Amino acid sequence: MPKRQINRLIPWVATCLFCLFCMGCGSDSPSGKATAPSSEATGEQETQRPGNAPAVTSPSHAPAVSPGEATGDLAQTGEPPGDKPPTEPQASTPDENSPPDATPGETEAETEQQTIPITDNWVRLSKQHEIWIDMKAKQVMVAGQICLDRGGLEVFACPRQTKEHESVVSVNALALELHTCLIAIGADPGKPVQWTPEYQPANGPKIKIQVRWSEENQQVTRNAKELVRNFDTKKELDMDWVFCGSQFYVNPEDGSKVYYGDSGEMICLSNFSTATLDLPIESSGSNESLLFEANTEKIPPLGTKVYLVLSLLKQDAQE
Repeated sequence: MPKRQINRLIPWVATCLFCLFCMGCGSDSPSGKATAPSSEATGEQETQRPGNAPAVTSPSHAPAVSPGEATGDLAQTGEPPGDKPPTEPQASTPDENSPPDATPGETEAETEQQTIPITDNWVRLSKQHEIWIDMKAKQVMVAGQICLDRGGLEVFACPRQTKEHESVVSVNALALELHTCLIAIGADPGKPVQWTPEYQPANGPKIKIQVRWSEENQQVTRNAKELVRNFDTKKELDMDWVFCGSQFYVNPEDGSKVYYGDSGEMICLSNFSTATLDLPIESSGSNESLLFEANTEKIPPLGTKVYLVLSLLKQDAQE
């Protein structure tokens, strides 16, 4: 190649080598990769990474209705109840209440399946929770699943992700929603159990509870009392629950309210001053002194979807 042509190529080759050198060594990082300009250098606000985002401070069982609406003469206090006060719901991210198989953006109503016929007289009250009301028949219905079929019980039914280890039914609804619906059908809440200065049992209108589920394509209906029996005598529960109405905890700092029943005490067998429904007898919550256990022979298999239908007993029904 003539010398003149070689001289013309030298600047071009030098430029290429310089570019390659800059690409390989133009970073201060040990890996040799070029680093992006800092936010200070670009003048742009740095976006916080998702992993460092602050947790959303909404309760995992936040009331779906305003605590001050349609709750009757519910006790409101700045001090926790005196027997076994539940802790205030912990902060959680919004997707914690999504069903396990739900995809992002789907509500629970879009992924759930109903296993018994639900007629038009039932009005659903929540897209996220399975709770219905029949104003003509004066009934409330909630759906859930069997979570325990043997052993000692403190609770018959609890809101989901609360007390499944000691409850027969895990309910896909809030205790506060149930409370509000019972008032809507004419139930006037009484008072939860009191321990001081002396024991006073829970009182309120008596509530009948039926359990419905599908078995071999046939609907089965049983009184909830059949699914519970006395620990010692092995006899089925022979008394009805009363609507005592739980309590609110009022945060003295900001005035926000937490409904105690949402912590697990929806339909109780052991006495809790936080119960929405309780038994009107003295019943200890101590593991050594539990009065009731699961009546395994009458309970459908674990995981079975069930529907609890609540109504006022006739002698307590209001016109």
